[in-house]
Formats: sequence, C-alpha cells, structure tokens
Amino acid sequence: MNKIIIDILPISIFFSSYHYTNDIYIATKILVLLCILQLMLLKLQKNKIDNIISY
Repeated sequence: MNKIIIDILPISIFFSSYHYTNDIYIATKILVLLCILQLMLLKLQKNKIDNIISY
C-alpha cells in the first residue's frame, strides 16, 4: 500500500500544481523533479526500482 502512495504522489502533485498555476510547463518541471527525487530516495534506501522505470 505504501508503494502505491509513493508512486501516485508525483502525478497528484502535478495535477495540483497545474490547477494552481494554470501553466503546463511549471507543472511538468515539478513532475520531472519529483520523479528524479523519488528515484534517488528509492536508490538511497536500497529499495528495488521496478523495471518499468529503470533503463
């Protein structure tokens, strides 16, 4: 359940930031930064990164 919340959090913040700013470019920048941060935290915690995300 915790993994699902962590995976859905960036996209929900993306929609919230788009609704708040009405600027797709700012919302996209926020989404990219959150995804990078999410991957870094997973890597630091030594959690498995799903094959769908990693290259």
